[in-house]
Amino acid sequence: MRSSNTAATPAVRRVGIGRACEILGVNPATLRQWTDEGKVSAYVTPGGHRRYDERELLALVGRGQRPGAGLARPPVFASPGQYEALVRRLLEGEAWFHTFDAQARHQFRLLGNSMLHLLGAYVLADSADDRARSLARAREVASEHGAAAAAAGLSAREATRAFLQFRTPILETLAEWARVQATESSELAEMLRRVNEFMDEMLLAMVAAHDARLRAQPTGTPL
Repeated sequence: MRSSNTAATPAVRRVGIGRACEILGVNPATLRQWTDEGKVSAYVTPGGHRRYDERELLALVGRGQRPGAGLARPPVFASPGQYEALVRRLLEGEAWFHTFDAQARHQFRLLGNSMLHLLGAYVLADSADDRARSLARAREVASEHGAAAAAAGLSAREATRAFLQFRTPILETLAEWARVQATESSELAEMLRRVNEFMDEMLLAMVAAHDARLRAQPTGTPL
């Protein structure tokens, strides 16, 4: 039996414009423009829909070659699975987390995924309007978290600690990424400023919603 030295070629996974925009951190109009200009390759289905090679997009991001970008895109925004696994380990170390049922745990994990997605959209947005929409949605998500935490019986301190479990991995990853970039560019400074602004706004919205939920609860009624 003859052995072959040719490695099997991984199957191509084609994704739609939504996932492609999420990977590259741009809006659909920008992605269409880059595709038309030949900066990003696309496959057109018989129905006329554009599909993109996910591995090719991730490779562009990993090499810091996002078309039109002067600064490499932080890998944390392209690796939601890695982030989710880290947050899960952090939450498992919290005693209060183990008092939740499966549905409640799932909701808290969804918060982390939503935070990462919205933060990426906010930090990498091409316009002020796009950032405003991402931040508005982020406040809604944070408010939902604050109200859910209060309803679950978490104190303000515990709810804040839960929020920090989602925030800390992002900030630490970005800090390390910025160190590796070894640059003092204004673009990097603006990116980090947006990250802090986004996180602060989410935390304030979460605390306000937690407080409002407690005040709305009738006196003497258990949460």
